[in-house]
Amino acid sequence: MSSIRSKIILIYLALALGVGAFVLFASFSLRYLEQRVNEGVAIAAFQETAQEMRRHEKNFFLYRAPDDLAAARSLAAELETLLTQDQAILTELAQAGELSALEQAISRYRAHLVGGTVDDDALRAAGHEILTRSELLAERERASLVASARHSRHLLLWSVLVLVLLALAGGQILYRVVGRPLRQQEQQLAPMAQGRFRTFTMVSQDREIVSFTQALNRMLGELELRRRQVLQSEKLASLGTLASGVAHELNNPLGNISGAAQIALEEIATLPEAMREELQGWLRQ
Repeated sequence: MSSIRSKIILIYLALALGVGAFVLFASFSLRYLEQRVNEGVAIAAFQETAQEMRRHEKNFFLYRAPDDLAAARSLAAELETLLTQDQAILTELAQAGELSALEQAISRYRAHLVGGTVDDDALRAAGHEILTRSELLAERERASLVASARHSRHLLLWSVLVLVLLALAGGQILYRVVGRPLRQQEQQLAPMAQGRFRTFTMVSQDREIVSFTQALNRMLGELELRRRQVLQSEKLASLGTLASGVAHELNNPLGNISGAAQIALEEIATLPEAMREELQGWLRQ
């Protein structure tokens, strides 16, 4: 036989599992966003390095300072290192052939910086290609991060909605298991206030409701037995009152007759013997 307690435990377990699943999903979602932010940091570092390299390149074109040329050469080497280090991240954002084209542009850029004479146009073209491709990767990364955040937000909202629906379903089940049977029992109790004792019907097969209904039916049996005993006592009391009244009504005339007979025996000495004996026998009775 099922019980309300077991059903309530199952409902709470379902809610706990739902909350646990929501927490795990939120944790994985936040972890994914954290990963995307870290990827954004790597892309931003690559872009900033390319921008710094082009700044030193432009300073070299303006002032022909060897330090700017050395800084641009160092930053170009750093770009190659970042390209190798963050290749997995860049591969997710780059389209087919873009990474190889970026790597070739960096190699051409460094080759133009190594020679004794610098080809300004070729260096400028290679630097422009590197910066353009790095900005394109950064833009894609930002768009991907925004899309990921929006997707995670939608999933979290749907998860909250599922939890709310699960809680409402649990409340509805609790009402059907507990609230509705108790309301039906309350409706069956109403005739008792008017003195009508009816046997309670089973409104649920749950162990607690069955035990409660059986206890109510036993109580009704005891009440009916006591009611019958009270009615019997009232009948006996009424019969005693009636007998007492009849005896009282008969006692008055009988007392008068007895008194008259006693007076007759004491004062009338001339009564026949047979009448005197009959009066004395009646008085003895």
